[in-house]
Amino acid sequence: AGKDRSRRNGLGHGLAARVVLPDDFGADLDRALARWDHEAGPDNVVEEHLVRRAAVASVTLDRLDAAR
Repeated sequence: AGKDRSRRNGLGHGLAARVVLPDDFGADLDRALARWDHEAGPDNVVEEHLVRRAAVASVTLDRLDAAR
Protein backbone atom coordinates (compact mmCIF):
# COMPACT_ATOMS: atom_id res chain seq x y z
CA ALA A 1 0.00 0.00 0.00
CA GLY A 2 2.86 2.37 0.82
CA LYS A 3 4.54 1.73 -2.52
CA ASP A 4 1.29 2.40 -4.39
CA ARG A 5 0.80 5.68 -2.54
CA SER A 6 4.40 6.71 -3.13
CA ARG A 7 4.09 5.88 -6.84
CA ARG A 8 1.28 8.43 -7.11
CA ASN A 9 3.13 11.24 -5.30
CA GLY A 10 3.97 12.98 -8.57
CA LEU A 11 0.37 12.97 -9.75
CA GLY A 12 -1.60 16.16 -9.35
CA HIS A 13 -5.01 17.32 -10.29
CA GLY A 14 -3.92 18.13 -13.85
CA LEU A 15 -5.72 21.48 -13.88
CA ALA A 16 -2.46 23.34 -14.49
CA ALA A 17 -1.36 21.00 -17.28
CA ARG A 18 -0.53 22.53 -20.62
CA VAL A 19 -2.84 21.15 -23.27
CA VAL A 20 -1.78 21.15 -26.90
CA LEU A 21 -4.67 21.16 -29.34
CA PRO A 22 -4.48 20.45 -33.05
CA ASP A 23 -4.45 23.55 -35.25
CA ASP A 24 -7.84 22.79 -36.76
CA PHE A 25 -9.59 22.26 -33.41
CA GLY A 26 -10.30 26.00 -33.10
CA ALA A 27 -11.93 26.14 -36.53
CA ASP A 28 -14.03 23.04 -35.77
CA LEU A 29 -15.04 24.55 -32.45
CA ASP A 30 -15.99 27.88 -34.04
CA ARG A 31 -18.25 26.07 -36.53
CA ALA A 32 -19.81 23.96 -33.77
CA LEU A 33 -20.40 27.04 -31.59
CA ALA A 34 -22.14 28.81 -34.46
CA ARG A 35 -24.38 25.77 -35.07
CA TRP A 36 -25.18 25.30 -31.37
CA ASP A 37 -25.87 29.02 -30.88
CA HIS A 38 -28.16 29.07 -33.92
CA GLU A 39 -30.08 25.93 -32.95
CA ALA A 40 -30.27 26.39 -29.18
CA GLY A 41 -30.64 30.17 -29.11
CA PRO A 42 -29.34 30.72 -25.57
CA ASP A 43 -31.18 33.51 -23.71
CA ASN A 44 -28.91 34.05 -20.71
CA VAL A 45 -25.40 33.45 -19.41
CA VAL A 46 -26.25 30.03 -18.00
CA GLU A 47 -27.63 28.83 -21.32
CA GLU A 48 -24.63 30.33 -23.14
CA HIS A 49 -22.31 28.41 -20.83
CA LEU A 50 -24.19 25.15 -21.39
CA VAL A 51 -24.25 25.65 -25.16
CA ARG A 52 -20.49 26.26 -25.17
CA ARG A 53 -19.88 23.13 -23.09
CA ALA A 54 -22.08 21.11 -25.43
CA ALA A 55 -20.25 22.44 -28.50
CA VAL A 56 -16.84 21.59 -27.03
CA ALA A 57 -18.07 18.12 -26.07
CA SER A 58 -19.53 17.50 -29.51
CA VAL A 59 -16.28 18.46 -31.28
CA THR A 60 -14.27 16.30 -28.89
CA LEU A 61 -16.58 13.31 -29.35
CA ASP A 62 -16.59 13.70 -33.13
CA ARG A 63 -12.78 13.66 -33.10
CA LEU A 64 -12.72 10.58 -30.88
CA ASP A 65 -15.13 8.78 -33.21
CA ALA A 66 -13.01 9.71 -36.23
CA ALA A 67 -9.86 8.46 -34.50
CA ARG A 68 -11.44 5.07 -33.86
